[in-house]
Amino acid sequence: MRWGQLLLAAAIAGVIGRQFYSASLNTIHGLSGPRFNLAVRNTPSLAEIDVGKELDGFESYRMQARYVKVAPGATIRIHDHFGRPAFSYVVNTTVDQHRSDLPGPLRMKPGDLSSETNVSHWWRNTGGYTLTFYVVDLKPLGEKDSAAGVFAKIGGGARADDFVIAGPPPGTGPSEEHAVEAEFAAPAPELSSAMAVVEARTIDLGEAFPDNPAASGRTFRARKIALAPGTRADGLGAPGRPAIYYVTAGEVVERRGDAAPVKRSLYEAGAATSDAPIVIGNDSEASAEILVVDLIAKQ
Repeated sequence: MRWGQLLLAAAIAGVIGRQFYSASLNTIHGLSGPRFNLAVRNTPSLAEIDVGKELDGFESYRMQARYVKVAPGATIRIHDHFGRPAFSYVVNTTVDQHRSDLPGPLRMKPGDLSSETNVSHWWRNTGGYTLTFYVVDLKPLGEKDSAAGVFAKIGGGARADDFVIAGPPPGTGPSEEHAVEAEFAAPAPELSSAMAVVEARTIDLGEAFPDNPAASGRTFRARKIALAPGTRADGLGAPGRPAIYYVTAGEVVERRGDAAPVKRSLYEAGAATSDAPIVIGNDSEASAEILVVDLIAKQ
């Protein structure tokens, strides 16, 4: 009798377990993935642009920069990027991106760049320490972030910040914007504009927003730009080309009109618009790299 009861209990537990597992999954555009975020930290916006002030026909859109932290083994829930094109850049460790347009997971490593439009996907941190990646997306005003307000409860309500496991880089988050030291506050040194584009990805906004006639002539672009000592990246925020940038390696100096120069390093971002264009210079003796995401006329 006892063995019969144990077997019955095991069978019931198995059924309940399968139902719980099934309930924790969601399917979007043919791809199944976790319904909930697990130990994910989504930062507030680091930089933001009201695109309607820069481009006709985009009055209800914004460009936003943020970074996301994911604990080891944790997941970002399945969601889609229909009507919300985005670029993601992996800062550290490895992560598997599961996408509806690929037959299997895409293993991404530090420095890898991904474009997401008209696709559903979810992420799993496969590395040994807390994952950080940058995100820039173009979305309707007022739309919430896919990882916002998540902080799924495990072990008493833990979240990604509670699972930080040391690894390069440390992942402490963006520091306060600060004016550069006195030696940098002098007039800008002579810098060469000879920057090197390491990698570029584009998204056709006509495909991302088929119901918006203004989108058909526009491209959403991401570029990894290497800055050798003494070089600069200019043209950020030229008329009709709003831009957001992140520092992905080294240290740079942002110069904006008559404003005091600002030194920026890893985990920091900035925005450039037609009324506030910027030049990013590498005044140091070490190499630096930035990720620039902008909206341009289709070429």
